[in-house]
Amino acid sequence: MSSDLSRSEPTRYKKYLRLEIEAASTYKILARFETDPEKSEIFDQLSQSELKHARHWSIKLGNPIADVTLHTYTQKLLYTGGLLPIRSTKNIALAGKN
Repeated sequence: MSSDLSRSEPTRYKKYLRLEIEAASTYKILARFETDPEKSEIFDQLSQSELKHARHWSIKLGNPIADVTLHTYTQKLLYTGGLLPIRSTKNIALAGKN
């Protein structure tokens, strides 16, 4: 890790990295289950954008990574991935309110 990082920065940067990877993973799952090809492409583009953000935080942590591994096992992602075959992406925002 860079010596010029304050003590709190690595903790914050790791949190940001984790959140960006989770967002990229979520968009990738949404793209996979979206039946409208245009919307699926948009979700894919959003996933790629989040991966760029993840790489940024990885570099800030002094661990540049060429390829970020997407997650599929966080509670939120398991819920999203398990729910999407039942509901469309159009209704996913409302799913947690049922």
